[in-house]
Amino acid sequence: MNFKSSVKEIVKRFTPTFVKQVGVYQYTDDLNPLLTNYLTRNSVTCHTASNLMTQFVSGYGIKEFNDIKVNDKQTLYNLITDIARSIVDNRGVYIHRNLNLNGKTTTLKVIPFDTARVGKKDDNNYNAKILVKKDWEDRKEKPQVFDVWNDDKKVIQAQFDAQGEGYKGQVLFINFDSHLIYPLPRLMPVINDAYTEIQAGEYKKSLMDNGFLSKFWVTTPPFTDSLVNGVETPAEQLRKNFVDDFEKLLGVKNAGKILHTEAEFDGVDDLDKNIVIKEIKQNVDDKAFSHTEESAKSNIIMAYNNAPKILVTNVETGVFGNSGELIKQAKLFYQESTERERMELENILTFIFSKWHQPEYRIKMEIDTLINIDDKAISDSGSSQNVAVDENAKAQAQLRGSVGGVQGILQIQQSYAQGLTSLTSALAILEEIYGFSEEVARELLGNPEKITDNETNSI
Repeated sequence: MNFKSSVKEIVKRFTPTFVKQVGVYQYTDDLNPLLTNYLTRNSVTCHTASNLMTQFVSGYGIKEFNDIKVNDKQTLYNLITDIARSIVDNRGVYIHRNLNLNGKTTTLKVIPFDTARVGKKDDNNYNAKILVKKDWEDRKEKPQVFDVWNDDKKVIQAQFDAQGEGYKGQVLFINFDSHLIYPLPRLMPVINDAYTEIQAGEYKKSLMDNGFLSKFWVTTPPFTDSLVNGVETPAEQLRKNFVDDFEKLLGVKNAGKILHTEAEFDGVDDLDKNIVIKEIKQNVDDKAFSHTEESAKSNIIMAYNNAPKILVTNVETGVFGNSGELIKQAKLFYQESTERERMELENILTFIFSKWHQPEYRIKMEIDTLINIDDKAISDSGSSQNVAVDENAKAQAQLRGSVGGVQGILQIQQSYAQGLTSLTSALAILEEIYGFSEEVARELLGNPEKITDNETNSI
């Protein structure tokens, strides 16, 4: 095979094909999210690194809003974790939303990545449908068909009119490889390494199950049919009784570890010399794949944004004794390494909540990172200005979520409604003090009728 044909084969392996019968772009075996799920669950390094990166991307969520209910069973914190895990493992995410008649989002939920498929392109070369199915191998199961996320009120109304009471909502598909139909999974460059780690574990298990683990080789004279307690007993039964009795002496854990052979002992009448017992030492070499496993582990860790090894693998005794600072710096380094994914997560959250039915949550969403902002400032003396901006945003968020902050907003609304505060002043307070965008600030104020002095006095 020449180089040109070899490249074509590789491209084909990672190019989804459109299946007309089901109306979706199907994954190739190398891209299938089920493969990612299998490797992440069965490779210990993949599993640990995936959990670690998900924690650093999702951080502590958004503390002041974590308890917001986004659907019947989940809070915002659950949603953040689900989105983070999907973009870590799959480098993409599907998010479903339900809408009310005003076109505002009422519920949000992450769709498992392996269950969703992109539908065919329309006349405008646009993928307007997302199909969801629990098992794409099951031909009897019919997929659910969803419209892609679209904020156009006319489009939403047309969807409501077409589907009626059975309106299913919309699905947002975030693809980190926007030039491709589906994103390439994080493990794609290290699929073979993940397999290697899994197979090394299976090899060791096979040796433990089937290898010579201190078995005993017992040689006795040949058994013959004999009278036992006056009963004629066949040689086969006597042979079995001997092995069973010997195993009882060794204990339950050693059952099945007897290799029994029979041989003639010419001219030997001494019983001790008529039975020969030898122990066969174990031949399991648990270091046979140590170099290969270490190489695979290092490659997998690099795939997860080069996670510090000290945070992924078991740390040797003594490391925690004098290297607390080392671990702290490793965490700080990894927080910086996952900055892009965390920013993507914040952008996704800001976007999906920009149309939330409760206007007070239509703000710029910022993740509370695992490492305190003050610790980060110490490591970067040139970032004091950014720290001040972040601290200001943090203070505004805390004010919005406090009881006093909510009461303050209500007072501003009342003052504006009574004509005591101008629109410009009310907007300035909500934007500068509380950190709301102009759009949200205007919606909070509404367009009330001005209350006259007589009406004010009668309240």
